[in-house]
Amino acid sequence: MRFKIYSIFLLAICYAADPRLYLDPYSAAVQRIDKRTTSIAHPAIVPKDTANEGIPEAESPVEDSTQPDNNVQSSLKKRATPEDLYSVQKDAPLELVQISIPPNAPSLSNYIYYIYEKSAGEGIYIYVIDRGVAHPDFMHPHNTEGRDAIQRELPRNRRRPAIQTDLSKKKGEHPEVDDALNSHGTEVAIKALGIKFGAAKEAILIPVKIGEYNRAETSHGVFAAWHDIQTKGARRARRSIVVMSIGSVFPENLNDEFTREMSGLISHLQYLGVPFVTTSGNFAQEFWHGQQRINIDTVPAIIAARGNPISVIGNVDFQGNFWSTSQRGPLLTASAGGLSATTLDKYGMKADATGTSVADV
Repeated sequence: MRFKIYSIFLLAICYAADPRLYLDPYSAAVQRIDKRTTSIAHPAIVPKDTANEGIPEAESPVEDSTQPDNNVQSSLKKRATPEDLYSVQKDAPLELVQISIPPNAPSLSNYIYYIYEKSAGEGIYIYVIDRGVAHPDFMHPHNTEGRDAIQRELPRNRRRPAIQTDLSKKKGEHPEVDDALNSHGTEVAIKALGIKFGAAKEAILIPVKIGEYNRAETSHGVFAAWHDIQTKGARRARRSIVVMSIGSVFPENLNDEFTREMSGLISHLQYLGVPFVTTSGNFAQEFWHGQQRINIDTVPAIIAARGNPISVIGNVDFQGNFWSTSQRGPLLTASAGGLSATTLDKYGMKADATGTSVADV
């Protein structure tokens, strides 16, 4: 059976950087450079040159109930300034700049910086279900430039050992190698939490390696992620997000056994409080039995119709218009820029993720 692999879109990853962004993209975590004052504008912080009585105290993030209260840390948080809380990336790819500008910005060309919280993704575990993610220690020894590039984007201290499905193990695949011909797992992971090209820069990567792109293995990948999170306990569950940017090619039936099985697995994740993010599909210009496939019709995206609160992300261009092939409809959660997104392939070479790639099984 043929499966199509979708590139992950930035809004989904920004959920991991700050869950509040998912609910309101511009009131919680979207900032910009004010060209008149070169200061950071944020709803909770007054820019320096407009504050009459100095910068107000920044709101302290919610403390984890399992962590002891620390008066010194609390004091430091109260004194935090915009410079303490935010970073400016001057060499960011355009799709990152796009998510940090005001919603009423007349033109993206007026903005050149990516403004983000220094703690974006801190303490968050991102499970990426795919055919593996490149690890610098297991790349070709002569490819020193590529190994260095992967290490810069996905540092060793920001990743945990990969999880494998039984099929991947039986095939003798190395857990830390990207076995997709198109480097899809590596490209997705770097857009999720790459130091230069990613959004949740402080997050921790956990690859979930499946043995093939097919129905059974995608289900096994979701099960593997759930099992690891469930085994680690409630604290891990509160800090995890599962990203599966792969899905079926043909329209699926909600009552199909495979669909019901996948729905049950995702329900187990959501029972633990773990967000599940997937893509809407790229078949809006294709036809099935004479009908154009504009609306979402693939698994796992259609599982949202079964009452599962999964995040289904569509694709828009840099002007905010739907990409012509991006599927949409009532099951769509949100859309974000995903055209020609800058990332690295599994060899450490710079690559542009154009939205879709195909694997035949």
